[in-house]
Amino acid sequence: MHLIIAINIHSSLTVTYRSQVTRVFSNFRNYEPIPNFFIIRVTNVLDYQNISTQIEQLVTGIAGISVVISPLMQSGKYRGILPPDFWNTINQLSE
Repeated sequence: MHLIIAINIHSSLTVTYRSQVTRVFSNFRNYEPIPNFFIIRVTNVLDYQNISTQIEQLVTGIAGISVVISPLMQSGKYRGILPPDFWNTINQLSE
């Protein structure tokens, strides 16, 4: 199981909030193939809910930060245009 979190942080807030947001899921296998686009492997629905809730609580009401959190996904293969060596890591997280 995995989820995606995409974050847009205004440059004046990057130093303060990027590390706080990524700390929420730092104990989970994750990968950032594109800046501020994270694929995070979780083992259960509770992990997903905890990560989602913590991030929403952290950034709600802060002007200059936007976040999109995907639904929990069971599996799948990603497609796109990235360097070839990125795909093994991405697909290991999404299996």
